[in-house]
Amino acid sequence: MQFGICTASGDGVYDAANADVWLDICDQNNISYACWAISNSEESAAYFWSTCEKKAGGWLPEDLTNTSRYLINRYDDRLIALASQEESEEPTVEEPEETIPSTDNNQPSDTPSQRGYCKRQIF
Repeated sequence: MQFGICTASGDGVYDAANADVWLDICDQNNISYACWAISNSEESAAYFWSTCEKKAGGWLPEDLTNTSRYLINRYDDRLIALASQEESEEPTVEEPEETIPSTDNNQPSDTPSQRGYCKRQIF
């Protein structure tokens, strides 16, 4: 499945709650998915701010848009939940020690996988 966390045009408001619903369905049914727009454009769907000109890595947290921050948090939460399931019957999600604040006002809602920050550096 291909998806984004904004309107279908690739721009506009974020709808992380709707993205979570669809991704939860995919996870529950072992359906793979990919989020599109690995680019540095002005669109909401872009992973990097338009000012980021790095092409081969070396990205910094301030290069990331809320779309990429959502994805990092979503995948981190999923990995933590899967690891917890292996250790116990009831999965838990650990909260991050440090956060990197979002750089724009159009933030996803405040749930573990939707906060407008990265839990860790990934680069």
